[in-house]
Amino acid sequence: MVPAQLPTKDVPLETDPRLTGRIKWRIKPIIFGGDPTSEENITWVSHDQHGELTRFWNAQYAQAVGSQLGA
Repeated sequence: MVPAQLPTKDVPLETDPRLTGRIKWRIKPIIFGGDPTSEENITWVSHDQHGELTRFWNAQYAQAVGSQLGA
């Protein structure tokens, strides 16, 4: 395995204002069959949306695991 090479100090980083305050989100989580390599499975969401989506998918996961355990 080759260590990653970080850019030199001569390469300035540029912010993308379209993504400021956003989080990269997989539309369909991998555990539910979402494709981890598909760009179509990615969107950028606000912090508030991230919280809502996290609660939703955590509930879906809890329900799926509970039904497998016979709960």
